[in-house]
Amino acid sequence: MPHRWSHSVDVNCKGLLHGIGAVLPGMMERRRGHIVNTSSDAGRKVFPGLAVYSATKYFVEAVSRGLRAELAAKELPIKVTTVQPGDVLTDLNKTTTDMEAFKVRLSLLVILPATRVSTCLTTVCVVFFYAGMR
Repeated sequence: MPHRWSHSVDVNCKGLLHGIGAVLPGMMERRRGHIVNTSSDAGRKVFPGLAVYSATKYFVEAVSRGLRAELAAKELPIKVTTVQPGDVLTDLNKTTTDMEAFKVRLSLLVILPATRVSTCLTTVCVVFFYAGMR
């Protein structure tokens, strides 16, 4: 389990910071830009068996809100958007150790209308849409 925790922290926390660090200086110099971060419903609500994952998504929310406030305080016109996809068909179910939570999630995927369950491609399209907004 600690390996899964490390992976979530590496991807969702450290990856976020490295990504922001790579693009923000240039955006600040140009005085324009748009950072689009991907969070999750888990960034607003903790789900059984996914406490560490949820914590990393709360981290995405906190950094995004904080960065947005810091840029506004400096009067820099750089947007920070957080996309929070709902149910997305991913391998996340393979990482949970709570079998009851896994069963609940699977049952929801079965009863939800197809229009409520997203794919990774749909999420990427939403991110590109927001990134293209000015």
